[in-house]
Amino acid sequence: MARPFYPHEADDPDLDWLISNFLYERPDYFPVDSGMLPLVLIPVTDGFEPLDPEHVDMPVTEFYEEESE
Repeated sequence: MARPFYPHEADDPDLDWLISNFLYERPDYFPVDSGMLPLVLIPVTDGFEPLDPEHVDMPVTEFYEEESE
C-alpha cells in the first residue's frame, strides 16, 4: 500500500475493508500494532516470530540479552 491515510480516515469503513481485504488475500503479511503509529504491514519470512506481549516495551538490547541467556 503506497498511500498515507489521515486521522479523519481512521473510522472510514472503506479503509477498514481495504486493510482487512489486503490481510485476507495476503496472509503472509503481519500488521505491526503500535498505538498511533502509521499502519505498518511487513511480510512474514521463514524464521519470523512475533514478540510476546511482555517484550513489546522492552528495549531491544535487553531483549537480546535475555534471549542469549
